[in-house]
Amino acid sequence: MRIVVLGASGTMGKLITKRLADQEHDVVAAMRANGVDSSTGVGLDEAFAGADAVIDCTNYMTMSARKAIEVLGRMSTNVVAAAKRADVPHLVLLSIVNAAAPELRGMGYYQGKAAQERIVAAGSVPYTIVHTTQWYELVRSLMSQVRVGKVAFVPHMLSAPMAAESAAEVLCEVSAGPAQRLREVAGPDLYDLSDLAQAVANQDRSGVRVVPIPYPGASRALSGGALLPGPDVERRGPTFEAWLTTSYPPTAP
Repeated sequence: MRIVVLGASGTMGKLITKRLADQEHDVVAAMRANGVDSSTGVGLDEAFAGADAVIDCTNYMTMSARKAIEVLGRMSTNVVAAAKRADVPHLVLLSIVNAAAPELRGMGYYQGKAAQERIVAAGSVPYTIVHTTQWYELVRSLMSQVRVGKVAFVPHMLSAPMAAESAAEVLCEVSAGPAQRLREVAGPDLYDLSDLAQAVANQDRSGVRVVPIPYPGASRALSGGALLPGPDVERRGPTFEAWLTTSYPPTAP
């Protein structure tokens, strides 16, 4: 199959591109460095020509709801329009479990992801929106956002996190099959991400101390389980403990 990966230079894009290539698909790694920019639409028509599927895992991180909706929405509008022109039979969008939940309106980035979902669902291109929970790898980013010396302030976020590699596996599976509108997947266990951040700091011996803090505008929702999927969600390993050991092998003190 000829599969286009938008955002191929990002964390998820790299994982997907490698996995699809290993499966001997004809992979088009679409990114700005290759002249493809979904925010402007430049290069999309050329990249989508002859595609059997397009996986959109482009991203734009911001806390501003206005900016997230504007930028992410524009990206999806351009992608859907180009996919329609190219008669792409399957558009796959990476999103987040409960991105459109009313309780999470205080998270600007989630509003942008919800806008993307609406645009893709309203288009005329067959689609699958893949909801994943937060990735284990996210805790590293959270630890760097608010930092004072060796102290990292990490928001309380109750989640059923999963490995990014497992999310990539699901996206590749979906792209190789028919459109199904929605696929939702989560990790095997529940955690507060602030606890996982401290576990990573302990494992890599960085000496960082994690201080849990409320998330501005959505503290009650995040600590109360607004990020959690439904009880019948598909679960994918590995466990956090297995991922931690693999990602940060123990070293002698």
